[in-house]
Amino acid sequence: MALNLQVDGRTVANVVQGRRYDHFVPAGRHVLTASAVPNYYFYQPTSTVLNVRPGQTYVFTAIWQDTDRVVLVPSALPPGQAY
Repeated sequence: MALNLQVDGRTVANVVQGRRYDHFVPAGRHVLTASAVPNYYFYQPTSTVLNVRPGQTYVFTAIWQDTDRVVLVPSALPPGQAY
């Protein structure tokens, strides 16, 4: 099973458990959408609005709920780590 990640309605990655997706997103308002792949139970994707500010780093962790539902939760960089 994987996480399908979309930014502003466009698929940018399918991320499997234990992996991460690092990518530049320009400043401004963006919508991050996550869904399970495959989506056996036809759960609706979950979306998060992100207002990106120049020079900032944003970290989200994908959390699995139930069997096939996935949500993005804001998290923090580990101490001493930078992207």
